Amino acid sequence: MLVIGEEASGYVLRIPLSDRDAARLTLGAPAQITLAALNDGVIVGRVIEIAGRADQATGTFAVEIALPDDKRLRSGQIGNAKITAKGVGATTLAVPPSAVFGPRAGEALVYVVDLATSRVHLRKIRIGEANDEGIRVTGGLKPGEWVALSRVDRLTDGMKIAPVGPAS
Repeated sequence: MLVIGEEASGYVLRIPLSDRDAARLTLGAPAQITLAALNDGVIVGRVIEIAGRADQATGTFAVEIALPDDKRLRSGQIGNAKITAKGVGATTLAVPPSAVFGPRAGEALVYVVDLATSRVHLRKIRIGEANDEGIRVTGGLKPGEWVALSRVDRLTDGMKIAPVGPAS
């Protein structure tokens, strides 16, 4: 639930975000605001402030979004916000730590699985930070490509394997 408040220069939307979500935001990031009072019409705003510390009671970070001067807006209206965070918009890939070996200076190695031949091929990838989702891949791997997740220390380039898909 989001509540619109008044400011001297117009309206601002204040929203609480988790530490993880707040860390991915940048000032100026676009936000799409949907308000029930406007028949779910979308208003585009931008992030103008991200709190430097969490609220002690809720553990969330306050984020403020500047809204355009729109006569349909009223203080106290309730709606939803969709904010484009860094790393979002373009596809963000992550792999489990078990798939990566030989990390060095922002690069690492993985075995990519060729599903047509059931063979693995050694590939250098560019990596970013690690988080709860795994190690972010910034280059060298495409969405939909499979990587070997276990026993990578026993694999060799071109080795035939028996790929196992995700559990249903």
